[in-house]
Amino acid sequence: MEATTYKARKRRGAMVMAAGVIGLLAGTVVVVRAAAFGLPHWLAFAAMVLLLAATFRAMMPWWRGLDHMQQDSQYQCWYWGGNFGGSIALVAVMIFAVQRTELVMGAVGIYGAQLIGFVLHGIYWRIRHGGGGL
Repeated sequence: MEATTYKARKRRGAMVMAAGVIGLLAGTVVVVRAAAFGLPHWLAFAAMVLLLAATFRAMMPWWRGLDHMQQDSQYQCWYWGGNFGGSIALVAVMIFAVQRTELVMGAVGIYGAQLIGFVLHGIYWRIRHGGGGL
């Protein structure tokens, strides 16, 4: 087993996590576009479940390498940031529903808003707590 520094392990874990998130987003775009062009909805749903499972599995080494404080920062970011972003997206969908009523537009909006909320709260967490997370 090769000896690596703590900083190198963290950097590698962050790269795996970033690749997982980028892969998940790219896969989501492909599946949603395929569903819009005739892919059966049950098959698109199954593809998304498999894509999510593969992404979570790929990110487990990164998660296991975090200490308690870093894991807690991730919980906080997803809970507060994700819920706030999701709420904003739902309100926006309700307001603009008269122009666009497609279910997919609402789902993609919620997904994106939760990600933005997570990132913003993550920045806040790191500023307030002097680090943590990545």
